[in-house]
Amino acid sequence: MPATTRPVTTQARTYATYYMVDVNGQRGHDQVLFHHPNGLCVVCLSERHPMCTGGDTTSRDRGGPSTGGGEKRKREDGAEDAGIAGAADAGGAAETAEGGSEGGQQAETETAPLPAAAPGVVASYGAVAEADFSCGKGKGHQTNAAVSGKHKRGAKLLMENSGVVRLVDVGGKQWTARACVKGKLLEVNERLLSEPHLASDAPTQEGFLAIIMPRPEDVQKLRKLALSPEEYRALRSVDEQ
Repeated sequence: MPATTRPVTTQARTYATYYMVDVNGQRGHDQVLFHHPNGLCVVCLSERHPMCTGGDTTSRDRGGPSTGGGEKRKREDGAEDAGIAGAADAGGAAETAEGGSEGGQQAETETAPLPAAAPGVVASYGAVAEADFSCGKGKGHQTNAAVSGKHKRGAKLLMENSGVVRLVDVGGKQWTARACVKGKLLEVNERLLSEPHLASDAPTQEGFLAIIMPRPEDVQKLRKLALSPEEYRALRSVDEQ
């Protein structure tokens, strides 16, 4: 009997997908970045992140992004990609990544390397109840400031380990998602302020975290550190056995 082939989504055709595993040195706390041809990266939680699964990493489909979520993500005709595709297009469909930090704000100072692996048990979480884009630094820090011009003046320069958003569950447990790539922060998903549950219910769609504009050399660095969707599925499938 021939093997069943998973339909290729618009998202998979358009974006290069990079998984970063055990972010912050915490087992199973994985993130995924979608790199658009225009140079922008959309930062998300992985669909297997414990905040998306409640700690049960077997409860998600093993097929990669755009699975196991809401009704929009069950479709395979391209409509399920509206969250990510719309985000990247709104962030600058005609732009390509520009080098340097000219005209940008001062870079975040957190420069510790991202951990490659982590031992231990995967944490469990309740439903996400709050998204704090200040990462505990107070209102007004790291929101959507005015960004303008070819060089995106006004955009904050993030390092790989800079915090993007602190997610808090109903029980008060917190976890801070990271940028995972050096680049200028163009946009955070302010919809999460009123609908934080999207970060876990639709992590690779309407619940995306932020849009970053890295330089080509920083994308190359990401490529070397990250796992492809196939490598990621193989790694986590072994973990689940």
